[in-house]
Amino acid sequence: MNIENRELKSLFKSEFIQFLGFELRPKARYHKNDFLDLLMTMSLIRGFAEGTSNSLDVPNADTLLGYLKTMDRNSIQNTFESKINRFVDVLKSNGELNKSIPIALDWHDVMYYGDRNDDMVLGTQHKNGSNYAFQYMTAVALVSGKRVILGVVPINQRKDIYQLV
Repeated sequence: MNIENRELKSLFKSEFIQFLGFELRPKARYHKNDFLDLLMTMSLIRGFAEGTSNSLDVPNADTLLGYLKTMDRNSIQNTFESKINRFVDVLKSNGELNKSIPIALDWHDVMYYGDRNDDMVLGTQHKNGSNYAFQYMTAVALVSGKRVILGVVPINQRKDIYQLV
C-alpha cells in the first residue's frame, strides 16, 4: 500500500468510525477497526466484501453484513451529511470554493437480485440478469482536479424526479 493510501486509510478511520453505529457482541473476535480495515480495503481495491475478506485476516462478508444490518439508516445518513458539511466548510476555509466549480448530478443503479419486496427497489433497464435496482443520485463537485461528493439522495420513485435535482 503506498503512502497516499495509508494516509487516506488513517483519515478514514479517524473520521468515519462513528459510521459503524453497531455494538460489537460480547467477546467479539474483531474490533471496529477491523471492520473499517475491510471497508477501506474494499474501497481502495474496488472489491467486494467476500473476496476481500477471504484474502485478509478481517471479518468475513457475512459477519460484516450481520453487523451492518443492525445499523439505523437515518443515523448513518445524518453522520454522512455532517461529514459532507464539515468537508465543505474545510474547502471554504481553504478558499477552494471562492470560484465557480463544475457540479455533476449522476444517477446510479445498484442491481438488485432478490424478491422485489423493498420500496427502495425500482424497475430499471435489464443488466447482469436483473430488471431491478436500488437507485440513488449524487451531486459531485470538481475541486482542484478531485471529485468531491456533496450529497447522496436515494431514489424511491421517479415521479417528479426534478424535485430531487
